[in-house]
Amino acid sequence: MADSARSDRPQSDRRYGFRTRAIHAGNIPDAVSGARALPIYQSSAFVFDDTADAAARFALQKYGNIYSRLANPTVASFEERVASLEGGLGAVATASGLGAEFITFAALAGAGDHIVAASQLYGGTVTQLDVTLRRFGVDTTFVAGTDPADYAAAIRENTKLVFAETVAHPSGEIADIVVHSATKFLGGHGTTLGGVVIESGRFDWHNPRFPLFSEPVHTYGNLQWNGNFGEYAFLTRLRAEQLRDIGPALDPFAAFLLAQGVETLPLRMRAHIAGARAVAEWLEADPRIEHVYWAGLESHPHHERAKKYLPEGPGSVFSFVVKGGREVGQGFIESVDLASHLANIGDAKTLVIHPASTTHAQLTEQQLHDAGVLPGLVRISVGIEDPDDIIYDLDQALTRALEGK
Repeated sequence: MADSARSDRPQSDRRYGFRTRAIHAGNIPDAVSGARALPIYQSSAFVFDDTADAAARFALQKYGNIYSRLANPTVASFEERVASLEGGLGAVATASGLGAEFITFAALAGAGDHIVAASQLYGGTVTQLDVTLRRFGVDTTFVAGTDPADYAAAIRENTKLVFAETVAHPSGEIADIVVHSATKFLGGHGTTLGGVVIESGRFDWHNPRFPLFSEPVHTYGNLQWNGNFGEYAFLTRLRAEQLRDIGPALDPFAAFLLAQGVETLPLRMRAHIAGARAVAEWLEADPRIEHVYWAGLESHPHHERAKKYLPEGPGSVFSFVVKGGREVGQGFIESVDLASHLANIGDAKTLVIHPASTTHAQLTEQQLHDAGVLPGLVRISVGIEDPDDIIYDLDQALTRALEGK
């Protein structure tokens, strides 16, 4: 920070704001070159001081970079920035959001264990839980309701975690561990894949439900994750075991691009939400629309919950149902001009898709029903264009879709 921006108090006493941390957390001028922008350390491995230094790093007795599958300075900067914004103890970045989910599940559950998950999840997440993890011996119970009691009732003796999306899509329904697909709003420009896991540091990893955190780790000289690393037990194991063995490492250049995106995250989100509000209100008032699933509307059943937990607005990704069913919905998708038809969300540009035939196509009819994916449902990710232009495009697309019916 510039000297003129500093107060007389010690810097350690200052809790910087969200926008400031989005720019500065994890990023200080390079000590060697003086570069102010985050350097890209495009290196697969890093030099050791000597053999003792190398041995200490490999044994987790000393912090230091070894190989970019485990840690990289550019990736570490991105991790620190996101952890700061989440108020977490630390973070581990991955090559994709699904990669972040998988290493989290792998760190917490094994063959014979159980997961409780919301049924209103991204289709790829449902498949990872329902197909891939079942093949590895991990069972998942999907809860269709939104009552916390339903989740509590699904918990068993061998349940390791409860997993849900903060705002599920496409239904719009509202931890100790947070998992992001950084590909979406964190990056914000639809250019870069990435994921990140953030832990609060509040969970007691001496909990007998997780014996692997207390048992000796033979690959690291019989240390114990909770005994040697305390509150960092989960994050250390996630990096030193899951990231090491499964290998979904985030590329340094991708980390650089994602960190650049995070710098404008607070500004973009205000524009996203303002646009979403304008679009949702317009859609709800249009007689050609059967229903709008955006929790910022008073008509949404979770409106009060959204106001409580997401006071600035429940995001800019939501769904609506066009009157006329699948045929008109697909005609609408094929008639947009400004909006783009593609399988992503959280882009600066407005995006639309038909979930039943794309993102959720691998689900059964029952799973589609539980996830709230109706035949004529359209998902929209409202970008940061002028809201009037987005509405104009949606209006003309609806007109053309109904004309072609």
